[in-house]
Amino acid sequence: MKKIVLALSIALMFTNQVFAQDYNEINEKIASIGFGKLFSADPQEQITKLFTNYTKYSNKHNINKLKSLYDDKYVNADGFDLNMYFELVKQAWDAYPDMAYTNQIEQITVNGDYATVQTKETVSGNAAKPSEYLEDKGTLESSSSVVYYLQKNGNKWVITSDAAISEKTFLKYGDAKSISFDIIAPYTVVAGQEYSVLFAADMPVNKMLLGSITNEKITYPAQRPKEVFRKLKEDGILERFVRANKDGYNEQAVVSVGITKAEIDESMDMKLSVSGVAFLITRVNVIQPKNFKLDAQPNEKASEL
Repeated sequence: MKKIVLALSIALMFTNQVFAQDYNEINEKIASIGFGKLFSADPQEQITKLFTNYTKYSNKHNINKLKSLYDDKYVNADGFDLNMYFELVKQAWDAYPDMAYTNQIEQITVNGDYATVQTKETVSGNAAKPSEYLEDKGTLESSSSVVYYLQKNGNKWVITSDAAISEKTFLKYGDAKSISFDIIAPYTVVAGQEYSVLFAADMPVNKMLLGSITNEKITYPAQRPKEVFRKLKEDGILERFVRANKDGYNEQAVVSVGITKAEIDESMDMKLSVSGVAFLITRVNVIQPKNFKLDAQPNEKASEL
């Protein structure tokens, strides 16, 4: 309330002076103070420009320029601080040197010196090294929906945090590049809750698919659980129920896929050889319940309201 009163008093002061002074003189005074420039700075335009630079710096793999768009105290929804996050960015760029980004703004909401920006993003690239399973350099395809949290420091907007609402990443090697896959899991689960992870594939002709489904905490460094591979049936469907971690870490549901083909050697023995490998990853955000205590008797004052 105090700020509103102050704003009104300032506005009235300027209004009274406008009719008492020459119009050109007022313009000169405003220009000298810098109010014209200050009020002409549209936060929507500033934020849009920030994300234009975000995409440009990402595609140029300019880590210093990209880092300058972030607040020093940045921490994302997975608990990674600024240095840890950009260490992961560097590792990704080393693994996929031609990694390319698109970033489409869906909505910008500004509230004073704070803002949220919802975006749709895609990432693609080719691996620098072949897979350990076969001599082929894989491809990466990723799509996500992300909310960024911004704060204005002086005249500059910076990213203070972000949270991925949804995210899917496919890594494909060899014959896997020509096969359509999908992975389905809930966007959010309660910590300790059981949930389903579903994998679907277009079954290739004369080839066999082996699949394994796991769920992994999003931590640094990552910890891979033991995988158990199963042969996919003719319908190309594989499902597993997993249990979310109880620690409140966000998770990734991961499907590892092996594509094998049968070969007959000179002695008429049949052997299986790997012709393709794929890793399908989708985000599962884990909600940690709070220990709220409900009063047995309603608060009398609250009930009066």
